[in-house]
Amino acid sequence: RSFLTLPLAKTPIDYLDGLVKSPLMIIILKGSIFENVFRDSKDNIFQRLWNKALTHNAEDVKCSNITTCIKLVKEKPGMSFIFDEDILESTVLTLPESQSNIRMARGAFFPSEYAIVFRKNAPYLDRFNEYLLKVKEAGLVEHWRRSALFRRKFENMGKELLDKNKKEMKEEEESVNEPITLDHLQGALMLYACGIGISLLIYISEKMLNPPHRHRKEKRRWIS
Repeated sequence: RSFLTLPLAKTPIDYLDGLVKSPLMIIILKGSIFENVFRDSKDNIFQRLWNKALTHNAEDVKCSNITTCIKLVKEKPGMSFIFDEDILESTVLTLPESQSNIRMARGAFFPSEYAIVFRKNAPYLDRFNEYLLKVKEAGLVEHWRRSALFRRKFENMGKELLDKNKKEMKEEEESVNEPITLDHLQGALMLYACGIGISLLIYISEKMLNPPHRHRKEKRRWIS
């Protein structure tokens, strides 16, 4: 299935009709099936979406890969992105909390299926289908998918914390190893200048208050 990804908003947009009426720009992955669907489809809503996308600058609307598309939605206000549900979930739902400023719309459209290709008339095809059906009916596929998303989210959170700590350590090392300059000596120089100034004031004050006197010659007597 295909899903809409858009920034958090006071009034959520969950369906394509709401997206058409909203001021949000539409990001289309260059060369993806969605570019062909919106461009060539005769469906009214798809045509309206494509026409809306064409009203914007092509460089603003298109992106080269899913990572840059989601990055645009995260960093640039007023963007929305349409892509495959599973791929969006594996990317959006595993973002660290500090980066979770986007949401997936509830409404899905353009259903599609994944398939595994085998050689024609392969003798193990029936057995493979049988075991695959058992795994799916047991709910193991969804369980594994959710577990993988949960694990990846915490891995991304740990990576974010590690990068943050590395950055702080680097800044601390740079501040410790920073060479001494005149900026660092400003305080000491100011104190030194103030000390000299105060000493001069005291010296001048003493000279003004206690002018020199002529001393009379005195005979000194020595006691022996």
